[in-house]
Amino acid sequence: MTPLLNKCFFRYFTYITFSLFSISSESLAVDAITFTLDNDIFIASDDGYTNGAYGSWYYFDRGDKQPKASWLVWPLKWSMSDRNGEISVDAYSIGQSMYTPKDILATNPDPNDIPYAGLLFLNNTYLTSYGTYADSISTTIGIVGPASGAEGMQKWIHELSDSDIPQGWDYQLDNEVVFKLTRARMWRNWVSDNGHFDFLSVADIGIGTLESSINAGFTLRAGDQLSVSHISGFLIPSRTSNFVAAKNGWFTYLMLGGSLMANQIIINGNTYRDSRSIELDNMHIVLTGGLAYSWDNLSITLAYADMSFTNDEISSATRFGTLTVGWLFR
Repeated sequence: MTPLLNKCFFRYFTYITFSLFSISSESLAVDAITFTLDNDIFIASDDGYTNGAYGSWYYFDRGDKQPKASWLVWPLKWSMSDRNGEISVDAYSIGQSMYTPKDILATNPDPNDIPYAGLLFLNNTYLTSYGTYADSISTTIGIVGPASGAEGMQKWIHELSDSDIPQGWDYQLDNEVVFKLTRARMWRNWVSDNGHFDFLSVADIGIGTLESSINAGFTLRAGDQLSVSHISGFLIPSRTSNFVAAKNGWFTYLMLGGSLMANQIIINGNTYRDSRSIELDNMHIVLTGGLAYSWDNLSITLAYADMSFTNDEISSATRFGTLTVGWLFR
């Protein structure tokens, strides 16, 4: 694609996404929104997964008023029960992620380091809680490459912050439409007598050109109103926002998990053409911790995520901090 076409695609993708948001807002009032910023500057770094920004909106209710799954997740709808649970959540996110090697001043980046890559995506996650367990299905569609708009966005951010301007974006991954389908289940295995501690386990399997993996993990939480907030951790483990229990509730959490990864486009490079890439370390450990707090309808979450690979380049690329701010309209 030419630069003009890349800009047109970026604007078209954004327009379609916000049009979907507008249509959904008119047909069913949005129940909550969150805005998330991932950045490795939170941990005094500036390489690998260097920045991510996401906007999300949620619909949720109980009983017969529970939202229905949208057409975006229909490929996995057969795997979900048709019966109503205690609560169902229909969540949408649009986001942009940026990945860079350690030396952003090199005009020809180290071929043994993480390649430059941008990702622009739309995600729809539908989940239902049945009390002691919850089920989730998710669809992610997007594009990597110049059409993601990541190059221009990162350079603009670095100019505003008077930081070094990255020089190696000419070697980023080529344009490619990507997708991922994910099926997950979470169990609430244990709750303390006073209700202020619980233990969760989760397993999921995902397949797609964006990433294919099998993941499992355990989460220990401490806090208030845990019985109505545990499914919020289902959405994005490192960006848990307590939007379900946002009336002055709080919790802190620590998650330890493992993953068996078959492919990951940011590391493997483009699926159908040659591009910069490094060898994928198929097995890794995930450590995530955070604190979620809410005042009336406002919630805020601070978190840290660290994915440890045997390849040091990948490990440094997947270590970052995150901030999420949410607002509950109910």
